Amino acid sequence: MPLDYTTLELLRQSHPAWRLLCARHAPLVAGFLHRVFIVPNVRNLSQADLVEALEDELFVLREQLGAEAFPWGGKWLKHRIGRTDDETPQKRFACQTTGRTPILR
Repeated sequence: MPLDYTTLELLRQSHPAWRLLCARHAPLVAGFLHRVFIVPNVRNLSQADLVEALEDELFVLREQLGAEAFPWGGKWLKHRIGRTDDETPQKRFACQTTGRTPILR
């Protein structure tokens, strides 16, 4: 693939990785995904564990940056991901096979 301006501009507009890097919350998302998946070498994580890890991440960031940092966090989690205590293997499998990872915008 050529790395000319047109190709890179198209990638910036359409490729998920480029979109993430251009997002306002890119440092939050990239740091969170690195801490939760890369550092411990984890490739599968239940929805409940993922939500808990994100809540922990937001708590730590609010401690560092002030209570007003990421005020949408709790509502976003409940609306977009939800919290479930009855997670079934089918739900876990669906998350793994679709490769859906929450991205904050």
